Amino acid sequence: MSFHALRFNRSASRYESGADIQSRMADRLLGLWNGSAPGNILEFGCGTGILTRRLQQRFPEAMLLATDAAPAMLEQAKERCVVNESGSPKFVFQDAQGIENPASEVVSISPYNLIASNALIQWFPNLEKHLRFAIKLVKSDGAYLLSGFSHSNFSELNELLAEAPFSYQTFPGHDPKSVEMAAAHSGWKVVAIQDWEEKEILPSTLDVLHRLQVLGSTRDPREGGRLNRKNLNHLIAEYTGRFSELGGVPLTWKPWVALLHRQ
Repeated sequence: MSFHALRFNRSASRYESGADIQSRMADRLLGLWNGSAPGNILEFGCGTGILTRRLQQRFPEAMLLATDAAPAMLEQAKERCVVNESGSPKFVFQDAQGIENPASEVVSISPYNLIASNALIQWFPNLEKHLRFAIKLVKSDGAYLLSGFSHSNFSELNELLAEAPFSYQTFPGHDPKSVEMAAAHSGWKVVAIQDWEEKEILPSTLDVLHRLQVLGSTRDPREGGRLNRKNLNHLIAEYTGRFSELGGVPLTWKPWVALLHRQ
């Protein structure tokens, strides 16, 4: 199991307590759809079912296959969703990074009218690989509703992690321009894309770190300096000293939503 899947496994039971922005992203994502109701839908990275439940409500007649690479997230989604008489949604384990298994149910029952994912693809360094995998699974007139975060998401934290003792070289995320480029190279056309910024004020730096932990958004320590007690104290002191403002400290989000059509 990947580092990210393990991390989300640990946060599954608490995830929705801190996922306000992910819920708003799901609403804005479905706001991009103006086509007819899809007959079948594949959802990548369903997590606890935030987007799954909205897809169910928006397209009650569709057969929905919801997938995730973290088993604990799938269990949470099963508990939070109501399966209809047609057996939809159905929940299946699947890694969405582009790992294709011809024997998997996801592949065997394709093609789909619509693929969807919410707040997922920022964790995939190779976005083009994922999009090439996805396009194999849709019909010739298929579409992909997806959302994610830009590289500059959590800009305050990134500023500190780029410095010693952490010295991270890269940060997760894809900006709208990189999404458009990856889409063009993998057979998709960007029909609509919207990006925006939300600044959240939390009481303290410890609250910021707790929010990231609840959401499974902690960074892979193998990519930079480990967060031992000394480094953690340094991070808290620097974050508080540099970014404190009236009411607490900021956590800045840079989300986007997009609608892609198969070219």
